[in-house]
Amino acid sequence: MLWIMLRIRPLTIEQRQRLLALGDDLEQLWDDPRSPANLKKRILRTVLEEVIADTTDDPPSVHLKLHCVGGSHTQLTVR
Repeated sequence: MLWIMLRIRPLTIEQRQRLLALGDDLEQLWDDPRSPANLKKRILRTVLEEVIADTTDDPPSVHLKLHCVGGSHTQLTVR
């Protein structure tokens, strides 16, 4: 493992700026019909730390709490 870590070069300033700019284009990337499902799954596995689901019967729905890496939380309901 140490051998692999030694082979990784630090990002240049330009590479870091380009990588950070990708976050600004995430919605466009997600909605693009050319974006494959496996890429979207990788993105979710990278940014989500935990998903908590709770169901209700009246009305039938699923309440989701998404806990992201970095501490932000989002709640949504799917009916």
